Amino acid sequence: MIALSSSAIVLGVAAMAVYALHGWKMLAALVGTLAALGTLIWLFLQMARSRLLGGAVRVTGTTLPELQSVFDEVRARLDYRKHVDVYVMAKVDGGSAMTSYLGTRLIQLDGGLVAELLEGDRRAELTYLIARHLGQLKARHQRLWPVVIFISMADSLKFLQLFLAPYFRATAKSGDQIAAICCGDTLPTVAMLNRLLVGRKLGPRLDVTGVLDHAAIVRRRWLPRLAQLFMSEPHATNRYLNLLTFFARVAPREISAWRATLDYATASRLGAVLAASANRRPPRRRPNPVSVLLATLVTGGVLAACGWLIFAAPGSIAFSGGIALGGTTLRAGGTNAASLIDHGDAPASSTQAPVGTATTATTAGTASTGTAAPGTATAGTTAVSPQRRLLARMPPGFAQTCQAIPVPAADAAQGADAEVTCQPAALGSGGYVRYVHYRTVGAMESVYADLARGVPSGYCTSGDGQGSYRQGSSAPAGGYACYVSTTGHREFAWTDNRLSILTIATSGNMTLADLYQWWLGDTGPEEGPG
Repeated sequence: MIALSSSAIVLGVAAMAVYALHGWKMLAALVGTLAALGTLIWLFLQMARSRLLGGAVRVTGTTLPELQSVFDEVRARLDYRKHVDVYVMAKVDGGSAMTSYLGTRLIQLDGGLVAELLEGDRRAELTYLIARHLGQLKARHQRLWPVVIFISMADSLKFLQLFLAPYFRATAKSGDQIAAICCGDTLPTVAMLNRLLVGRKLGPRLDVTGVLDHAAIVRRRWLPRLAQLFMSEPHATNRYLNLLTFFARVAPREISAWRATLDYATASRLGAVLAASANRRPPRRRPNPVSVLLATLVTGGVLAACGWLIFAAPGSIAFSGGIALGGTTLRAGGTNAASLIDHGDAPASSTQAPVGTATTATTAGTASTGTAAPGTATAGTTAVSPQRRLLARMPPGFAQTCQAIPVPAADAAQGADAEVTCQPAALGSGGYVRYVHYRTVGAMESVYADLARGVPSGYCTSGDGQGSYRQGSSAPAGGYACYVSTTGHREFAWTDNRLSILTIATSGNMTLADLYQWWLGDTGPEEGPG
């Protein structure tokens, strides 16, 4: 449940963020890329299987009938009917290996190990060797591999391995236990474990007491336990103890008979280790309904909260009109560069006409006259914060709906020092306007250029468009751009070169032409003298 919940949360949040930042096209492209990558990995596995056909021996009833009979026996006992290819190679690290992806399941066995087990009539050990891999497949060891492939593409998602690793370790232990049941005997299982721990030659000489002491140290100390957190396979000594505890639970007579063959010190040590094991109780065969409900509620709650933060919260990615004002183009329309085209005959915006006057502070500390929205406080000769100065420039028609918001770090890095959001009734339900003041005109123009990139020239009367406007002089007072955002909202952005303010209006009800006409009214920001 931890693996599934954490994966759902991270992948869900990532999908929402991509959609909010770049739209559904980018999200679809990302999904397509992942699908292509998965297909490519599947093709590589098919090529690897083809190479195995030429460089290894595939186990069949005609090539290796004895090994095939053991394999068939294990499959029948586990009732595992999916297709699995088994190959014998000259050398396999660890004696055996298993790969499973998109229906391709390969088990590779070391030829020397298989030959020794067949010649020595150690069928039980061979059964355990094969059954541990089929047991992992039976326990669905590979069901989360698509998630692993996804997080391996981005280093920033590596932390997910911390939540997925317990699942893989648990299925590995489940495979060991299933193999032990298929083997049906404690002694061959322990013999194979010894061999896998230290190799073919030293396995028979391995002292059980030393292994138990070593395994207890590994399980008790915090550094080995910390190292295992990011491992997909449990420590070999932990697998050793897990199997012994499993035998003590399901086959107490056999484990007691084995203990009787050991010396007193070893038998006492084995009994102490089994008594202290955390796996004495049998695992649940079905998930606890309370745990499932809790995991579902937590996952849904986190996804809902992240969705609100991304799409609905003031200052969020979507609330900012589909653009992170730090300079990243988030508008639908791609990354094709386009220059800002000056329309000298574009209608002049009346948003720059002063409405009223109020006393504000100049940089020299002397009082001067400027425009203030109704209900806003005026300052004397003391310094005025950028937020209050920006609030004082809100249009009287909807100034009462405006409030200052914290400047995001990305915007501050691009030169923004104040931001205000307003909710004019004319924009309809959910509509809003965002005013951002920059320390320099160059910083504002850089952000606006990214926002307007790719928007064609035009007056917004029949679709997307951009241009510049004038107000009583030959020099442009600023630029404007209108477009449909990736979230489907219509947006109208404009700049004020004299005030270094970038404004973005967003509406889900108005057309671009309606937004253009609305902008020609009293939409601010209000200008003060000088």
